[in-house]
Amino acid sequence: MKKIFTLLTLGIFSFGIAQISTTRMNEMRLNNTLQQVEKALGKKLEITKTGDDWLFYVKVSEKGADFTLGFLESINESNSKELVLYEIKTNSSEIKTLSKLGVGSSIDDLWKAYKNYNISVWQMWDEIEDSNSKTDRVFNIQDHDAGTSLYFYLRNNKVYEIVIGVYEGC
Repeated sequence: MKKIFTLLTLGIFSFGIAQISTTRMNEMRLNNTLQQVEKALGKKLEITKTGDDWLFYVKVSEKGADFTLGFLESINESNSKELVLYEIKTNSSEIKTLSKLGVGSSIDDLWKAYKNYNISVWQMWDEIEDSNSKTDRVFNIQDHDAGTSLYFYLRNNKVYEIVIGVYEGC
């Protein structure tokens, strides 16, 4: 009886945990249409586009974590315009990857968890100094099968933002 209770508790707890993979954050999946994302979230979204930005953005909260969703306008098979989820960003410490890493994790944690994956790491550009940043860099995992990338943005070797996006091979 104790085993069944423990398994049920673990199952319920796991269901409520926010998660990140290379294709989704929680129930928000890359390449889903706006209507599919709204259905997954259970609410209508107010999308905005600023200036000459090529993505339409909306901020949402789900399972205790905050996200910024970026939608791309595309043409579907019916030759109609539709918005498709192109990227998801978060700086919330409430959400973790399937490897239990998230905002606040170290560069060493990332190397240990992802050393056998297709990764790249680079320094970010510092616009003020007009050179590579001494404190900020990106740790990137590419999922070629899914056509997506998972980006960990680091400052002083600690993750401060996580982004997943469609990878177009360039």
